[in-house]
Amino acid sequence: MPEKIILENDSTFVYYVDIEKGVVAAVMEEPIEKAKSYINKLGNILGETEIRVPQASAILEKHLYSPIRAKATCHESDEFDLNYGMKLARKRCLAKYYKKLTHVFVDLNNVVDPLLTFLEDEIISCASKYEKFNKFNKLDK
Repeated sequence: MPEKIILENDSTFVYYVDIEKGVVAAVMEEPIEKAKSYINKLGNILGETEIRVPQASAILEKHLYSPIRAKATCHESDEFDLNYGMKLARKRCLAKYYKKLTHVFVDLNNVVDPLLTFLEDEIISCASKYEKFNKFNKLDK
């Protein structure tokens, strides 16, 4: 039966260890919460306490709906090292997480990109109209 280990300084992961089989599993139980911190960083850059991107919650749910798991298995000819196994399982779990997070940001970009294109077009249009009408200001003087 695997033993459950929770480290005080690492609240993101829960580890399950089966020393007899030489297996360490790392589980990120709430990847959505970790991802929200990245999205909120963007909000902080924009001066908002929480960014509101259309469909952001649905996108997070789509990619990060369940815990992320990864394991490290000791080869039968090697000596089992718990710390090494935990580090390896954690790194593998983080690799899976960041792959999923990449998909989150691609999808968020696909939602935001049309808005940015619209804003760029409006900036160009307004600048053009300003130039057009500003000529009349110069003539009035």
